[in-house]
Amino acid sequence: MNLFPAWVSYLGYLAAVVLVIYALKLISVSDTLRKGTITAVLGVGIGVAVTSFSPLPNDASWNNQVWILLALSLGVISGVLLSRIFSMKRLVVLFNGIGSATAILVSFMELNSDPADITMTSAAVLAMIIGGVFFAGSIVVFLKMEKVAFARTVTLSDDALYALVTSIIVTIGLAVVVVVTSTVGRPPVFILILLTITSFLLGTLLISPIAYDEIPIVTSILTSFTGAGIAALGYVLDNLLLLSAGTLVFVSGHVLAKLIARTMGRKIIPEYVAEARASLAKNLRPEDEEEPDFLALDKFDNPLEKVAEKLNSAQKVMIIPGYGFALSQAQHAIQELVELLQSQGVAVSYGIHPVAGRMPGHMNVLLADANVPYEAIKEISSVNSELDLVDVALVVGASDIVNPAANNDNFPEIYGMPIFEIAKANQMVFLKRSMVPGLSGVENELLYDPKSILLLGDAKETTTELLKAVRTQQQVTV
Repeated sequence: MNLFPAWVSYLGYLAAVVLVIYALKLISVSDTLRKGTITAVLGVGIGVAVTSFSPLPNDASWNNQVWILLALSLGVISGVLLSRIFSMKRLVVLFNGIGSATAILVSFMELNSDPADITMTSAAVLAMIIGGVFFAGSIVVFLKMEKVAFARTVTLSDDALYALVTSIIVTIGLAVVVVVTSTVGRPPVFILILLTITSFLLGTLLISPIAYDEIPIVTSILTSFTGAGIAALGYVLDNLLLLSAGTLVFVSGHVLAKLIARTMGRKIIPEYVAEARASLAKNLRPEDEEEPDFLALDKFDNPLEKVAEKLNSAQKVMIIPGYGFALSQAQHAIQELVELLQSQGVAVSYGIHPVAGRMPGHMNVLLADANVPYEAIKEISSVNSELDLVDVALVVGASDIVNPAANNDNFPEIYGMPIFEIAKANQMVFLKRSMVPGLSGVENELLYDPKSILLLGDAKETTTELLKAVRTQQQVTV
């Protein structure tokens, strides 16, 4: 029994795809970002609803729909719980892994069913390999983010390179065996399991050497190839929506990865394929140099009042947000501070790094939420060209994207990554939760610069206090 005929399903698929494509257009501009998100959710919702109650090929009963509803309920509950446990950047990686795992399971079931033609079997094998490689890769990136494993930038040894090449050859060989045997009967289960394991190994060896600053690029690549696996499943299952959605994800993820890589001066093909990485990072300070006294960083009796004074006397201010900005949800407080300064004639703009927040587009989403005008947001090249004219560079919850160690090849974790050259500004102000370095683990020497003022604490709370101090000084001046 079905709620609607097949032609309604196809119209629903078409509507879902059109809405998602339109949403991609809307989210490319900060002013329509919220509308784009709602449109995308609507498109995906239509796709899920149509798929759940479309005509089934071999079963016209409600049994399958009941299982589908149970699976949907479990997915919704799991999604809500995971969103409360993990941050957005970790959720993106986890969801990539879940999509890849789905490709593995469905491909396994299809290959273990009745024999199919060689084209269909090849698509299923491709989906299984993509799923295995990028499921393992997603887990490696997640563990690297959590610093549970693969926490340092590594160089592939000769043995690891040998294992990488061997796993590629074995994976290709097993794929050929599965395709050939599937044309005459079901392939042996142990061959399918072995193919999955070698795909896991290949994914681990490919992703584990990445540096921290490459995580946004790799995340986009993972998203892209997860889409490729889903598209292959769409072909296997004869599902137009999966085929269309997977293709969209593959293309958009690939384009995003290229844009981020170009901005960061990186290559999409990981550098460890072309050349060996440098040795692990050395400590920022020589071994014979004494550890700095953090108390000595308090150059003023009341640094908050000093920062407020600097902001009120400034003619030009540049705000550079980072992950701490996102973590504390400081966008509304910062924008309120910006509007207060602008009311006094201070020119204020935002500098957005392509990997700020450790997830592509993270800062743009937050600033759009705070109704920051699009023209107030500047890219890194534009910001660096005018930083020598900036009176105050206000760094909110960021470290790696302003760390000059990125210009030093002794620090392979971030070496070569474009940074904001905030040392050109007359005054640097850091709003940081603590003295802990950024994701790369490389200490930022600018924290000890004589031109720097540190305000330690939660970015939102600190900004709120700074806002009060700036307003109080303005009222006294009046």
